[in-house]
Amino acid sequence: MISAIFLSSLILTVICLYKKREWKKVNEKAIRYFFYDKCAEFFGPLLIVSLFYSILSLSVDGTTDKSTLGWLENLENVLESIKGFVSYFKLKPWYAVLAILALLVVDLIISFILKPTDFASCYKTYHTWSKRVYTVVVLLGSFTFFGNQTGEQIAHLRIRTDKIKAGYAEVQEQAEEMLSASVKQKLYEKIIFISSPDTKDLPNYPKDTGDAITSLGQNYEVARKLRIIDSKAVEVIKNYEAYEKPPANLSDKPIRFNEPKTNKTDGETKISTQKISKNYPPDLSVESVGKSISEIKTVKSTRPRVVSLLRLNGVKELLCQFPKSLTEVVKSAVFKEAIKTYPILEPIADVLVGTFDKSVEEKVKASADKVADSLVKQPQKAEKIVAEEAQKIVDAVEVKASPNTLEKIRNFAGKIKNRLEEIGNVNAKISSLSEAAQAKETERVERAETARRLEEERRQRIEDEQLVKCWCVSKTTGISTYVGIRKRWQCRDGTRC
Repeated sequence: MISAIFLSSLILTVICLYKKREWKKVNEKAIRYFFYDKCAEFFGPLLIVSLFYSILSLSVDGTTDKSTLGWLENLENVLESIKGFVSYFKLKPWYAVLAILALLVVDLIISFILKPTDFASCYKTYHTWSKRVYTVVVLLGSFTFFGNQTGEQIAHLRIRTDKIKAGYAEVQEQAEEMLSASVKQKLYEKIIFISSPDTKDLPNYPKDTGDAITSLGQNYEVARKLRIIDSKAVEVIKNYEAYEKPPANLSDKPIRFNEPKTNKTDGETKISTQKISKNYPPDLSVESVGKSISEIKTVKSTRPRVVSLLRLNGVKELLCQFPKSLTEVVKSAVFKEAIKTYPILEPIADVLVGTFDKSVEEKVKASADKVADSLVKQPQKAEKIVAEEAQKIVDAVEVKASPNTLEKIRNFAGKIKNRLEEIGNVNAKISSLSEAAQAKETERVERAETARRLEEERRQRIEDEQLVKCWCVSKTTGISTYVGIRKRWQCRDGTRC
């Protein structure tokens, strides 16, 4: 609309100026000359104002998903300033039009009636001031008219800026969630290493135990076929099946560390995606924020924001979903069930809760904005960015654990180590017994085969010494001919004469 008014004003201004010059040559006092003169004075300011607003309109309409937040906010501030300036002049558009028309009519009448005689100086003064008043009224009317249209343009810009801010708030929320989970994971590993440096593979012990029992079971099955019975092997396998084997009802989904609160209101349970950020990076755009969110969702789908506690059989893991804050949390029933199967989880979890206190939470929150900024700039490196920042936080955190708790973890680690050694020793014993039994069985089979072969050769020699009637076959006729009594080895069937 503004562009159309600008083009119309441009055309009309050119026409009026052209007609004014034409009529000036014919008659300067003709009513048409005054008409075109006043029209040029009207459309000239209108042309300037419409050009100004056309440039603003094109700037607003030219914004895309690549437009940065800084540019959009600067443009919005310009429009707000114009809107604020126009608001001081309570001149409605139609009032401005009527005032301009009234001035135009009065000016035409006075210009037509007055003659440049004794009142020439008065007329000149009037004409000068009428032009000024006329121009001011036209400018005010034009700014008022177009200024009222800036509201839609501001709303258009605000939709984009709000979308960018909402997207960045989601990036911040996801960054804090990813960072918090990564810090808990690395802190969990740090607790294990500090508690028991000799058993750094402690989280793998359920898988290692399961693999060792599977190997023992296979070897013992072979041993049983060799008539080997070992009570210790049977005891080890039964104990694993009864107390150590992962429960059949253990889901692949992460277990909750804490019981969900049931007394929250709807407003409290709803996760806020509009995290307030005082300073938004000016280089944000709808496109950059969208790419970051897409990459974060991809990382989230491949690796949930959970802590891997233990590695079970196969590729299965015991994953745990911890809350953002570990202050005053109550362990869930399902986590307590996991502790019954894997008792070492209890002291480690207690140390983790005690170490991940308010100060660590504040460090995570403080670093979340930094991570969010990096995710926007390099969304393809989301995992690396989060892991590096989490490592910095964990390196600066001191593990808080009582000597009794650390000793408890070491005792559990020692028992696990002894258990794996026990299974390994039994497995080695069964393998050794099986190898010895297999060697004896192989030797027995070889001796039996040798005896059978010798007996077969003896029988063949006896049979070859026996006397039999011997026949030969003619080479030409193929008729058998009796040749006498001979030993069997001297007379084979089909012998040629």
